[in-house]
Parts: sequence; C-alpha cells; structure tokens
Amino acid sequence: PEDRFKLMPRGKDHISNIIRVARQDVENINRTIDQLDPVQFRKFVELIRSAKQVYTIGLGISSLMARIGAYLFNQAGVKAYACRKDEHSFIERLINLNESDLVMALSFPPYSKETVDALKFCYQRNIPCISITDTPTAPIVRWSHAHIIVKSKNLFFTNSIAAISTILNALSTELALYHKDKTADNSKLILKMLEDEFYS
Repeated sequence: PEDRFKLMPRGKDHISNIIRVARQDVENINRTIDQLDPVQFRKFVELIRSAKQVYTIGLGISSLMARIGAYLFNQAGVKAYACRKDEHSFIERLINLNESDLVMALSFPPYSKETVDALKFCYQRNIPCISITDTPTAPIVRWSHAHIIVKSKNLFFTNSIAAISTILNALSTELALYHKDKTADNSKLILKMLEDEFYS
C-alpha cells in the first residue's frame, strides 16, 4: 500500500484527517459484520469454551491484538495466555500443548511465516486451532479448524485494528455470557483488589 499512501492527498486540517481515518475504520467494521459467517463464529466460540487453556499468537500488530485477546478472554472466565516472541520461538512455547488446549493465531498482511508454521505444527498434532485474518485465502486458514475474516484496510502502511478489536470484544462478550456467574465473581474480586491497592 506504499504507493497508495504516497498518492493520498493530505487533508486540509487535522480534523479532516481524523474523519477520513474514522470513516475507513467504520467501513472495516461494517464490512466485517456484513461478511461474518455465523457458523464459523459459533464454532469459534465453542472451540474456545471447550479448551482447557487458550494460547494466542501473532507478530507485529497481531502480537498486540493477541495480547488483548488473551486479556479479554481471561476477563470472560477463560484461561488464556499470550505467547510473546522473545528468547523462544512460537513452536518452542507451544510444544507441550495437547488436544485439550487451543491455539488462536492472528495473521494479517504481511503474513508472518513463523505464525503460520506454528499453527501448522499444532494443527498436525491434533491441537484445536483457530485464526483471525483478513481473507479466506490467507495462509493461516488452511491450518485452522475455524476462522473469522476481519477487514483491516488502513490509510497508513499497517493494518487497522478497529474491526479486529470489535471481533475480539464480541468473542469475549459471548464467552462472558456463557460464564455469567464466574465472570461476575471475578469482576467483583478484581474490583475489590484494585480498591484495596489504590485506596488503602
């Protein structure tokens, strides 16, 4: 998208640039919702619900969204961990998983080969695998038991996170509704701990 970015005219002021970005994000969210496959979404939720533990992976902007996904899932009563790329590769981090676990990969252009290879590794070992990506032809889809397509077009070089965030929020909300009592109890406990920390 570099050429498109260079050719894009600059707005007359900061507000006009904000409006253009916002309109693009709204379009991404609307297109994602319009094209959302309810069967895939339901399967996605059921796979997460049935997993003992969920591990999220991604590189670049997908790494940030993987961390947000794990955070939201934990808030919704699901044991979730975000795998970070540091001294270990993704495969080294996922090698001890079994069929009771689940891996959720996020992959957007340019697609990370390491993310795809890690999900392939898990898929071939019969570990449930799900993915969030931008097109049904993305490399990650082949190694996914369920996938959700999210539009991430951006005026800038990187992918927009607006629609991705919306889907992660929708997934965590759906999971929270299944775990109403647990989610409510967890929220009360966290709130009490925060109040003790900040007001004691």
